[in-house]
Amino acid sequence: MVEESTAATNGLADQVTMLRDLIGRFKLQPAMAPRLVVGAVKPVVSPARALGRKFDNSFSGNAAIAEKADWEEF
Repeated sequence: MVEESTAATNGLADQVTMLRDLIGRFKLQPAMAPRLVVGAVKPVVSPARALGRKFDNSFSGNAAIAEKADWEEF
């Protein structure tokens, strides 16, 4: 098991070296350097959250208590 871990580690190290060499081929001009964009993006309401709230609201209330009362009569 130790030998397998060592072999995997060596393989990953080789891949990291190859990836670093490939990335090093790209040359960016100073004007094209990545930059932080502040304030340009407005947060939007998640449709998944809205659906979750709608789902939660559909099961709220005393419906479970009313069903329990029917069960005792049965």
